[in-house]
Amino acid sequence: MPDDQKRVLALLTSNLFVTFVLLGFSLCSGLFILAPVADKENKLRHLLNFIGMKPIAYYVGSYLTDIVFFMVPTIGFIIILFPLNVRYFIINGTWALLLAVMTTFGLSMISLTYLLSFMFVNANNAFKYSGIIFLLIGLFLPGIVGGILGAVTQYGTAFKIFRYVMTLDPFWNFSDSMNYMMLINFSNDVNIDP
Repeated sequence: MPDDQKRVLALLTSNLFVTFVLLGFSLCSGLFILAPVADKENKLRHLLNFIGMKPIAYYVGSYLTDIVFFMVPTIGFIIILFPLNVRYFIINGTWALLLAVMTTFGLSMISLTYLLSFMFVNANNAFKYSGIIFLLIGLFLPGIVGGILGAVTQYGTAFKIFRYVMTLDPFWNFSDSMNYMMLINFSNDVNIDP
């Protein structure tokens, strides 16, 4: 197989990998929205407020707990990369960059999930629909709107404004940073093994 075909195949594989990681994070986001909405639904926050717990303490405690729940599988994912010898994530210390990208993504995704939790009053609905909402705002809408704006304006001012607005979306940033990280590693590695 010629080197150009290997590069195209490797880039397609990397884009598919990023898409599947985003799909997984979108669908698992319901885990982080379940507790705040269930607490609101069962009036647990009112009880905690009645016994003297301030709302800021409740949210900081919940946030720190969710960060721990996010970081355990993230660190496990990074560790699994080494025995699997996924070279584009373990060469040149890229695993540390991947850990930083995934950590900052987790912090922003959990924050966005907490903002989204105010839209729901039923924990079951929040769990079911948060994944769909994150798929829309994180994967489908940015790709569709960005593609249309880029094609219509030839990547002009409207597209640049759209990109600035999309920096508020953690899924957009995660996708961009993962693709950038992989492109850097691919460009440094001319001879890609089949």
